[in-house]
Formats: sequence, C-alpha cells, structure tokens
Amino acid sequence: MKSFAKYIVAVTAIPAAALLSFSCGKFQEPAAETPEEGTVLFTVTPSLDMEVDVSEGRIPVKSDGTVIGQRDIWCFIYDADGDYLLDGFPVRQNEIIGSTYTFAIPTHSSPVNMFFAVMPDNVSYSYDGYSLNFSGGDILGENNGLWCSDSQYFSSIESSEDGISLGNIILEQRHDTFEIILDFTNFPMSPDEFISGVSFAADDAHYPSSINLLSFEAFTDEDYTVKYRYSFNVLYPEVSLYNMRLYLTTARDDIFKYEQIVYPGNDDLYRMEFEVDYNRINGYYD
Repeated sequence: MKSFAKYIVAVTAIPAAALLSFSCGKFQEPAAETPEEGTVLFTVTPSLDMEVDVSEGRIPVKSDGTVIGQRDIWCFIYDADGDYLLDGFPVRQNEIIGSTYTFAIPTHSSPVNMFFAVMPDNVSYSYDGYSLNFSGGDILGENNGLWCSDSQYFSSIESSEDGISLGNIILEQRHDTFEIILDFTNFPMSPDEFISGVSFAADDAHYPSSINLLSFEAFTDEDYTVKYRYSFNVLYPEVSLYNMRLYLTTARDDIFKYEQIVYPGNDDLYRMEFEVDYNRINGYYD
C-alpha cells in the first residue's frame, strides 16, 4: 500500500454536484440484412484489454461495470487526409447480437482512420492525426470507465453487399482506477446508521455526488476486520489526484474532512485507506 499522511478537520457543508451519466448499452433497431445504398455494414467483436496487478499484497482491479454486449460502443471515423471527423460521427452501433456489434458506415472515397470506444457522456475528444484522445475534468462515477481502440486504417470505404468483418478489436483502458477503503473503529452502531453520506475530491477534480455508505462494498481483510471499499475512475493524465479529500456527513449533519497524500506511481490501481474513529468524531459534540 502506498504511504500517506492524513488528518481530520471539521468543515462546512458542501453542495452535491450533478450526477454523471453514462451511455448504457441498449439494443438498437436491427440493422438491415443488406446495407442501404451508400453504406457498408461493419461487424466488430470487441474485447477489453484489462491490465490487472495481482502482485503480493494487491487486490485485483474490480470490473468497472463495462460488459461487452451490454454497453454502447461508439464509432469515430476521421478523414486521414484532411484530419476531420466525418459528418454524423461518432455513432453508436446499429445492432448488438451477443458480443458482436454492427455499424452502418457510409462509403468514403479517401483514406480514413476508424476508432471504437466505450465512453461516458461527459467527456471531450480530439484527434491528432494518429490517435483519438479524451479529456474530462471531474472524477468519473462508478461504471464510467473509458476504453478505446487503436486506429483502424482503410484506404477507402467501398460498397460491399457482404459487409466487412473486423473481427476482434481490442479496447484499451484509458482511465486509472482508485479505491477508497474505510476502516471504522469504535462505532457503537453500524457505520451506515451514523454516516449519512460520503463524497470526495482532489486537487482539481470532484466526485459528481454524495453517495450512501451502502454503496460501498463491505469486506473482511486478513486481520478479520470488516472494512468498506468503493472504486471510481479518472481519465489520465487529465486529472491530478495528488491531494485526496474525503468528506463524511454524519447523522447530525456535521461534515468531517479526511485528507491524504496520493503519491505518484505506475500502478493501475491506487488504494487509499482512511481510519474513521467514532470516538474522535464524537468528541466534537462534547
């Protein structure tokens, strides 16, 4: 576990930010068996490139809820000569059958670079002539990871009654995963009876809302201590999380801030543990 410094102070109430949304996978109207005039049917069977660290003392990264076949995949097509996004793009799939996605792509006489991505609704994107880049200022809510393929180059897109199968397209992870662990001590009641809300922020980013402690996953560590954890994602390198702040709202509407230094590292999973002592919090009421 990374080393850190932390302390606790009382602070004033913080307004909750708007909830982030993400594009849930929905089955679209089935694509036609034969393409419409001027379009070509592309079929894609994507997979996620998940880099999971299972070294000693580490817990494998949990799934962020991205399930192939149940989430929308967006197709981006840029003209490779003019470096501009084709009209109407990005577009979602026309059809999902199992883990196979079908896209109706218009013909194009000049070279193109094609990308596929699973992404939240609130991110921005840009193209540098070779790759597709994303940015977003806030912490991404749970199940809001971002995945994108490398460029798929075509000298042109020409009509084909049989369509074009791209086979297995690898969607690479474009986010870092952070895990908050809460260790409640000396609580005379269940922590969720006393802690009414949890939110967190960093140097230049905020979590989109205050969440209930029941949103955390209870688990038992190697010392048989019950702790609570919650995972969220951020786009790298857009968001700095050097100074992580955790806010706990109590049943009496007091808000307490815990602060921890997050040291830079190369791990895909950043884990931060906060010890929440009921006696220390309760001392503010004496």
